[in-house]
Amino acid sequence: MRARHLVPLLMIALGSSLVVPPVGAEEYARVGSLLSQDQYVAGLEGSSFAMSLFVEGSSSLGDRAPTSLLVTAHQPVDSRRELHEVLLGTLPSNVDALEFDIAGLRDASGVIDLVVPIEIGTTTSEKLQMSATGIYPVSIALVVGAEVTDRIVTFVERLPEGSSEPETAAPLPTAIFGSIDGAVTLQPDGSTTVTNNDRSSLADLVTVAEALPGFPLTVAVRPETVEGLSRSTGEDAQLLASLQFADSMSFLSMPYVGLDPEDVVGTRFSDVFVDQLRLGEDSLSDSLPLTTTRRTAWVMDRAPTAAEAQLLRDLGFRSILMLPNAQRDEGMELLGFLDPTRLVDLAFEGRGAIEAQVADQRMSDLLTQASRLPTSDSFLVAQHVLADLKLLRREILDRGESLSGRSLVLATNDGSMMSIELLTAVVDTLSASRLVTLVDLDDALSRTAVGLADGRPISVTLPIRSDTVDESPFVTHSLMSSRVSAYASMLPDGDERPTLWRRLVDVLVDQRLDSASRQDYVEVIVADTAMVADGLVAPTPATFTLGGRSSQLRLSMRNDGPTDLTIRLRLASPKLLFPDGEPVVLLAAGSLTPIEIDVEARSNGRFPVTVQVVTPDGGVALTDPIVFTARVNALAGLGQVVTGVALLLLATWWVHHWRGQYRRKQAEVLASTVRHPSSDHLG
Repeated sequence: MRARHLVPLLMIALGSSLVVPPVGAEEYARVGSLLSQDQYVAGLEGSSFAMSLFVEGSSSLGDRAPTSLLVTAHQPVDSRRELHEVLLGTLPSNVDALEFDIAGLRDASGVIDLVVPIEIGTTTSEKLQMSATGIYPVSIALVVGAEVTDRIVTFVERLPEGSSEPETAAPLPTAIFGSIDGAVTLQPDGSTTVTNNDRSSLADLVTVAEALPGFPLTVAVRPETVEGLSRSTGEDAQLLASLQFADSMSFLSMPYVGLDPEDVVGTRFSDVFVDQLRLGEDSLSDSLPLTTTRRTAWVMDRAPTAAEAQLLRDLGFRSILMLPNAQRDEGMELLGFLDPTRLVDLAFEGRGAIEAQVADQRMSDLLTQASRLPTSDSFLVAQHVLADLKLLRREILDRGESLSGRSLVLATNDGSMMSIELLTAVVDTLSASRLVTLVDLDDALSRTAVGLADGRPISVTLPIRSDTVDESPFVTHSLMSSRVSAYASMLPDGDERPTLWRRLVDVLVDQRLDSASRQDYVEVIVADTAMVADGLVAPTPATFTLGGRSSQLRLSMRNDGPTDLTIRLRLASPKLLFPDGEPVVLLAAGSLTPIEIDVEARSNGRFPVTVQVVTPDGGVALTDPIVFTARVNALAGLGQVVTGVALLLLATWWVHHWRGQYRRKQAEVLASTVRHPSSDHLG
């Protein structure tokens, strides 16, 4: 029957969604959920809209307080701001109301199927008046006696007069995003632990893929968490197998463990971030072979710095997805006033820019608040999102602009995944409206242009911050990585230990680990690698004699361990040369291995020779330097050569000296003969 006279009194009670009775008072029935509703009302006299509700519980007052539903139409909302004021509890003035006695409408399960007749050009007591076109807030209140005990608000759009179907319009490409930032599964002792929360979140992805086949959900999932399923229980391995068939989902590139650009910018460790990205991509490709990870967008729930944005652009990311939390950060407030269907340039002054897609703040608020509501409210929240979307489209068209070159991204404020119920309700509702085309984020970005202001691209300059970065996790990672590589080079091919060590090293840079947790991993790596060399027995210092210029140094090493090991000998001596450099030697397990080292002596005498056992790559010393004594006293060949040369030189000198003396004597004799008196006679 008509209930216009009840409206003023009831609206006072509608200030809150639920009037909670005092302790000890009767427990009233409540509107458990909105199960379904028509989204449009034809602009024809005598049309109607239908809905289904679940009413939970019953009044303890029995027949003395019959229960009824009061359906009230309020003035249509003209903007998104007005719509959200309604959802915050500020309802517009009333247009009309109808009260329904639900005694005969409610079935045994508590479901009420309600058909609400409307009127356009007449005024009667049996129909709800909707004389104007527009999006009407419709409140549905549960009344016990004269008291409103509960109510919900939904929205119904009355079409233009004479229209029975909404006008065909260009659909707006819309991407839905969610993330699962799972905890580290690999424990310091090498075991795997998948938390119940992470297991449930990944199982929800499987459920979404099964419930919404072909739905292009864009997700960011921590690769190490997914990989952990394969190392966990058989049940988790089955979960991974099911997840592999979620081929309609688009996976964004993420580091293997928790690491952000801000953790490395301004340090010498940016390569660690690059390695983590590649490792994450490879890990997801191995775990989910039907999927392809993409550097479509880096997702941020805080304001990026210029250095971070430049690093991301240099690594091939097309854009940054700015979640509402990031848009509300200091310096980013302008983003909240920009058109959420256009891209914006994030500029790093003097160095270029990277495009950003902003997730719609108002719709994100709705989706985030829904996470705190019972899942039974999911369909109702989806109707709120749809109404908001309609008004967003209307505002664009009212500005005389086209829907071309636009897209919309739906996500929660921090990017966390929606519940299955909410995601299913939103997808079903938006798909049925025909106002959107559901696409993945990559497709949405490819269709979207940068917004313009005064004919120029809209740009926001990113801040330049010089916060000190804690480098200790990266220093630890570097040291442990070098240690693992060194000890791994000792082991034969196929040994599985280096694989585990490297996984432990990869986990070290997860910025969510505290110092104590990180140290647990370090201690395991140090202890496990040190055990490799436990069976090595170093040579005993001794004195050896070299019998010639070229000879051999002979020593032995024992490997009492169960595994063949490769080592390198580092040699040094002031009077010996080692023509073969530092020999690499394979020590058989459980045996003594003789080693012969070629040497060349430079002189006779006694002098030290230092031998140190190191890993094959030379990175880690396995023993202290061992000092041997070399004795060289038989360089005979060299002595004979020296003596022969000396004698030859001496003999040559004497021959030269004798010949000189002989010539001088002959000259003197000739001179004396010429000067003799008889020489004149002879002449």
